[in-house]
Amino acid sequence: MTVIPAAPRYLEPVFLRVVHTPYPTVVLYGATVALKGNNLDVQTYGTPEIGRPSDDFMLGRLPVGTYTVTINGGPVVATFTVAPPERSNPALFYVPPVNYSDLWWNPSESGLGITVNQGSTNEVFATWYAYDANGNPVWYSRAGGIR
Repeated sequence: MTVIPAAPRYLEPVFLRVVHTPYPTVVLYGATVALKGNNLDVQTYGTPEIGRPSDDFMLGRLPVGTYTVTINGGPVVATFTVAPPERSNPALFYVPPVNYSDLWWNPSESGLGITVNQGSTNEVFATWYAYDANGNPVWYSRAGGIR
């Protein structure tokens, strides 16, 4: 079992990689994660047949602390610590707890709107599509914005 990233920071998405040995053993088609104190218990759902060599499960975006991981109520399979955010860059201090990607527009104003895409590393790509003074469509975009 591997925690990804190995040294997560405050509210950064954390995943558990489960490597199936011997391969192939099972096809996992889902999981739920329950937080009990500082233990994350991953309940997996699968069928015994030829499957993938590994599966990744999102454990969540967690506050600062040390956590253990169990699978299906068994023994601890991983332990990791979530560190505080980097404070050298004020923009890195705040990591939103949810993904705010969306599309906003007014149906009565065809061709006018805003699209925001928040990537897995919380970088933002935004596009505002509008009209210039002559009525021509114009797109403004912002790539690589941080949080």
